[in-house]
Amino acid sequence: MKTEPGAAGVSYATAIPGTTWEQFRFEFAAPDIAAGARIITNEPWSEGARVGAGFFETLGIPLISGRLFTDAEILGAHHVAIVDEAWVHTILGGQNPLGLMVREPAEAGGAPGPWHEIVGVVGDATIRRRGKAPHDAVLYRPGAPGARLRIRLLIRTQGPASVLQHRLQSAALSVEPDVRLTEVMSMDRLAEAEALPARFFLRVVAVVAAVALLLATAGIFALVSFTLARRTREIGIRIALGAAPRRILIVVFSRAFVQIGLGVLAGALPGFVILGSGVDDAAGLGKAWGAGATAAVCAFVVLVALIACTVPLRRALRIQPTEALRLD
Repeated sequence: MKTEPGAAGVSYATAIPGTTWEQFRFEFAAPDIAAGARIITNEPWSEGARVGAGFFETLGIPLISGRLFTDAEILGAHHVAIVDEAWVHTILGGQNPLGLMVREPAEAGGAPGPWHEIVGVVGDATIRRRGKAPHDAVLYRPGAPGARLRIRLLIRTQGPASVLQHRLQSAALSVEPDVRLTEVMSMDRLAEAEALPARFFLRVVAVVAAVALLLATAGIFALVSFTLARRTREIGIRIALGAAPRRILIVVFSRAFVQIGLGVLAGALPGFVILGSGVDDAAGLGKAWGAGATAAVCAFVVLVALIACTVPLRRALRIQPTEALRLD
């Protein structure tokens, strides 16, 4: 494919930006160096991928320091690694990673993986807009051609990708009839396809949450309105005895909002605890967005309670004391 007109770069990888990365659990030769690393089953981990020659050049990922993989390291699957800037800041707290040795820890009853020397640092790579959320920390390792890996073939084109699509399928069949190209699409379409299940799930959750919120607020409105309507006679008697409307408002609203406040606090506290617990934001929305949504729901519930108190209270304040005394 490199010889095809319109192909500006060709490579492959087990995972690419915009898709689901592999999880790479690791340990350092110096155990105390990864104090800020994310922990999974008591071990630090990051995203990972095995890549072929020209991977970074094909995707336009810049080299920040060190060097890229050589062809000999790719072909021989040498034990070297390259990390991105997010990996340096997330795992090492900004320390220089060049020369550090990492390896996969031993599985139950097995041997640990070989040591990999970090030889380079590249820029962060993503094709999804993440707002202010940090990029995934990624560690790249060489992936030898012919290895039993499920790979994605990458082709950078100088023109429309559809021009090379038919030629790509024909070339693959001519080399190996058993090879099947299951999906051929642009990077933008690939990112949308990968994000579609998560977006669908989030939309379903949002609809269910909205229905639950409406039912809850409808119940609050009905309960508060009914409770105040039952107190119409009491309010009329207070007015007949000379109570000021301001005093009545304070008594009614204080009792209602103590109950509403306790309910809002009980509902919002778990959400803020989760936001402050340091759990990774898988959706990439950021903790500020989550805190804002929680606060907005709380404000909406309080607003509904305020309206529920206002409507029957205005009716009760307008009633004549003689009429209130005749009410059951």
